[in-house]
Amino acid sequence: DCWLVSGSVVLNTESIKRMIHFVRPPVESNAYIKVWKLPRGDQKYIIGVDMAEGLPTGDFSVAVVIEQSTGDHVATLRGRIPIDAFYAQMVTLACRYNNAVLAVERASHGRTILEWLRQSAYPHVYKYQDKPGWSTDVRTRPHLVDLMSTLISSHAFTTNDLDFLHECLALQFIDGKAQAPANGTDDIFMALGIAQVVRQSHPTQFHRVHYHVQHYAEEVLGSYG
Repeated sequence: DCWLVSGSVVLNTESIKRMIHFVRPPVESNAYIKVWKLPRGDQKYIIGVDMAEGLPTGDFSVAVVIEQSTGDHVATLRGRIPIDAFYAQMVTLACRYNNAVLAVERASHGRTILEWLRQSAYPHVYKYQDKPGWSTDVRTRPHLVDLMSTLISSHAFTTNDLDFLHECLALQFIDGKAQAPANGTDDIFMALGIAQVVRQSHPTQFHRVHYHVQHYAEEVLGSYG
């Protein structure tokens, strides 16, 4: 397509700058997790997960929590940490947010995460084409980018994650593909995009079943201790 010029920006920069202007600090934070809105008992949540290799200098592994009813971005888990540590923090976050639907990208360590979720019988794992997890490919990635572009331009959701907004500003078309420039990241963008696609394509209400976090973390990871 002639308008996909390498180096051209992907998203509406003016909309992103307006979002940056209204950013507020998290109400809770630690080394890896930032929370801007605490979970509500009457709300359902979706978590998009984009896994990295877990290397000290590689990409980040990210889990982004959004409200199902509004699409608002309420929490982010982000870190260059081993897969077992990420899994434990991810299920803790999911259980805290009312056993949120987990939409995990199948690539790389995502397959291991999905297998651990299967072993622990976590009740809300998103399926794409009848298989657990989300698949980013030549068909789904452009749809994800287009949806995010529309949502950002129309201010259809709120976010206070500056790392995410800076990723959005830097996102470029490189060889016809929307991606981060060299030495940049797009991990939060992809995780949030997965969550928003799941919200748009599956608006039905998920049945809420409450389990304690140790059921998912300790059952699977006990043998790793």
